[in-house]
Amino acid sequence: IHVGTSAFYSFDSNVANSYYTTIDNVSDNGDGTLSLGLAVAPTIPIISSAEDEEFAASVALMTRNFKIVSSDEEEKKGAYLQVLHTPDVAQIIEGIEFDGLGRRGEEDRYPLQLLYSGSVEGTKIDKNSVRRSNMRCIAIQGTGNATISNNVAASNYGHCIYVGFNSQDNLVQGNFVSDTLRTSWQERVQYEYDDQPAAFRNRYGPN
Repeated sequence: IHVGTSAFYSFDSNVANSYYTTIDNVSDNGDGTLSLGLAVAPTIPIISSAEDEEFAASVALMTRNFKIVSSDEEEKKGAYLQVLHTPDVAQIIEGIEFDGLGRRGEEDRYPLQLLYSGSVEGTKIDKNSVRRSNMRCIAIQGTGNATISNNVAASNYGHCIYVGFNSQDNLVQGNFVSDTLRTSWQERVQYEYDDQPAAFRNRYGPN
């Protein structure tokens, strides 16, 4: 799991405000809540929702039963999944773990991308996880009427969920993004600002 903590985090900070660990056990508190026993105890402040709902830590399950894991033969250069030119074809991409994908500094080489597909009503990118991406997370370009929901992403370089030009009427909701990392100036996508990354970047609209 990935624990996003309540510690203050600024753009120029080198101090992580989250960490990875595994669940050792789960116990029922008898009041509709559960307690997680973690393999690695936090060394940074954790605020519960009972203490402060606005600043409570978030916990995201990063593992999935179906995994796409990139090889590490080339540094910063991983595999990528691209759905290209599929107008009027509904795509369902659900429950997949993308680990180590994307190619740093290369355009249209992201872990998951819908590219130049026009209207794809009925398309759902849902309940996936993206972690340790070399370049972005989920990107949409030249595509509309897709739903991107309930995905989790952590420790990825560049803009995470990116909606580019000629992409409108997409629904982006309920996604969790943590620890978005900046690329170097030399490794950014040309005319973009992945060296000043956003968890969600919308360049076109309305979405």
